[in-house]
Amino acid sequence: MDARRKLDENTSISEDRKSGIITISVTDHSPQRAAALAGAYVDQLNTLVSELSTSSAHRERVFLEDRLKVAKLDLDDASSQLAQFSSKNGTLDIQTEGKAMLDAAGTLAGQLIAAQSELEGLRQIYTDNNSRVRALNARVGELRKQLQKLSGTQESSPTGNVCYDERFEWNCAGWRRSVAHAGC
Repeated sequence: MDARRKLDENTSISEDRKSGIITISVTDHSPQRAAALAGAYVDQLNTLVSELSTSSAHRERVFLEDRLKVAKLDLDDASSQLAQFSSKNGTLDIQTEGKAMLDAAGTLAGQLIAAQSELEGLRQIYTDNNSRVRALNARVGELRKQLQKLSGTQESSPTGNVCYDERFEWNCAGWRRSVAHAGC
């Protein structure tokens, strides 16, 4: 009798589809040989599953790496086209400019608050005619002007009209630019 046929007759392999458990049973006159054969089946199955998983993961990784390269090339190309368009048409990077404006406005606002607090402290000690109070009052006024200029609002002109007002506002839809222009 052929060894394969004898092994096949003495081996039973079944799978419980609900639990995913694979049962391997080997019948032999020697319990040690039956255990060794069943163990060899398990070892071989583990090796095969490992190879298939590694091969599948490798193919998926190679595919994703290729897609990443294509996406990076597309992004670089789009970025290059945007840079060329921006330099050609004189556009600006709204997000970078907006962040810089917010940072500067935050710094100025902090300086303004500190100067106002110091001014209030000096006013409790000195009169408004004191040189330190007048200097700090001028500083507060200058900080307010800088903050208003940065935020896009202008003081009224000598005629009382607002000459130009430009704002950038951020909401969930992105940056929005609004401009108001009135005759001075």
